[in-house]
Amino acid sequence: MKAPIDLHPDDAITRLMLRDLLVHYRHRANLSQRALGRKLDLTQTTIARHEAGQSWMLFTLYRWAPAVGGRLLLRPVGLPDAPDEVQALAAMRPADLTRGHEYTRAALAAELTAARIALGVTREELGEVLDCAESGIRELEAARGDTLLGTVQRHCRALGGALWIGLEPLPVEQMAAA
Repeated sequence: MKAPIDLHPDDAITRLMLRDLLVHYRHRANLSQRALGRKLDLTQTTIARHEAGQSWMLFTLYRWAPAVGGRLLLRPVGLPDAPDEVQALAAMRPADLTRGHEYTRAALAAELTAARIALGVTREELGEVLDCAESGIRELEAARGDTLLGTVQRHCRALGGALWIGLEPLPVEQMAAA
């Protein structure tokens, strides 16, 4: 399956900046690609593909970050404000790092859904812009299945915003748990 073309050139640059951060964190954690792969139950080839910018599966990125001492943060910017309960979910920092990505993913899905509704855009209309089925929009908004980071970036761009991507260092006591 060929990855869709970015709606904005900055999105590819943002992914490469994330890649550079993840590689920096891996080196800082003194992990080889093979050691990180073992830690994540992935092959060294899979890690190399991510580091070459050839693979951007969110589930892998969510697991990678705590394995090297960070937490992946994804936030839509430039979109209508989400309701307070969605913003509270996005601000949560779970104690259990193995489930941290669930909060981030749920908050992201809730923020994108709230923005789409606030803008008066149907899933079908958004699907037409993104050249995907309405069911694909429903899956992303329900935070089910795995998706490409670029797909989420395109979703944000189609709604008139962008996806901010960051890597937050974990507190020392949480790094030992990861």
